Amino acid sequence: MKNMFRPMTTFTTLALAALVGGIALGAVTARASTNLSVRESTSTSTFPTPREVLQEGLNPHIDVTMGLTSPEGSYNSGAEYGFGFGFQPYVPFGLGMSMTHSSNTSKYKDTRSIERTTVLVRGSYHFAGDIPLIKYSHIGIATGPVINQDATYFGLAPIIGFDIPVQEWIGEYISYVSVGVEAKYLMVSNNESDGLTVNGALKYWF
Repeated sequence: MKNMFRPMTTFTTLALAALVGGIALGAVTARASTNLSVRESTSTSTFPTPREVLQEGLNPHIDVTMGLTSPEGSYNSGAEYGFGFGFQPYVPFGLGMSMTHSSNTSKYKDTRSIERTTVLVRGSYHFAGDIPLIKYSHIGIATGPVINQDATYFGLAPIIGFDIPVQEWIGEYISYVSVGVEAKYLMVSNNESDGLTVNGALKYWF
């Protein structure tokens, strides 16, 4: 894992900073246009008090994702798609798993393309409160195997994103659909290329 935590390039750093700004703007715009009551907090604190949850607080969900991944080095940007699931065993912490597949062609004839399948276990921290910029956002980290056409490597990825509720159903429990954006920076062991991925996410919470 000699290059596991090598620094990001200047371009990637700037791209990630721009992404964070875009996420913030998107959260403000989307929240201003919805009157849904789901995931409203009774606390004004951005950082929820850790507590055990009952069945209605587990927030289980399934999701599908699709977006763009850009490996460092001599590779073109390409599509990534996947699915996942998660739940909240203890406020405000979430656990889940995701599986994704991506393909990136080489910019040069003498460099092979990359086809990757990742199976990542993820932990997340979910913000709350009354601030539209923050209350639907989360940060986290994911880790697990990164499988390409040649071998299997170890991957580690910091994550930032948000999920905006767009439709809810009220019965014994509240269920709803959210749309959002999530960015991750996948660091891969050995000499494999790290990469920045930005995905749209459609989630069903039940």
